[in-house]
Amino acid sequence: MVDYRTRFGRVLANLIRQQYGKYPTVFNTVIPRSIRAVESTAEGKSIYLHDKNGKAAEAYAKLTKEVMGDSKERQRIKSSSEFIR
Repeated sequence: MVDYRTRFGRVLANLIRQQYGKYPTVFNTVIPRSIRAVESTAEGKSIYLHDKNGKAAEAYAKLTKEVMGDSKERQRIKSSSEFIR
């Protein structure tokens, strides 16, 4: 979760990507800081129920797709490496 409105947030996000690269996986999707996300947590609700069209909800949906795509890619690579053995 990054607050891209601040210089520190932008610098820190870039630094993490430079330092860690691919391992461990640093996803491209960034979850923006959002009062609506904090409110949904305080109410014990999903961000999708609280503010389904908000930036945070859109970012979480995008991250989910990115994680699922990464998982499928890892399974494909694992399957192909097992086939080679």
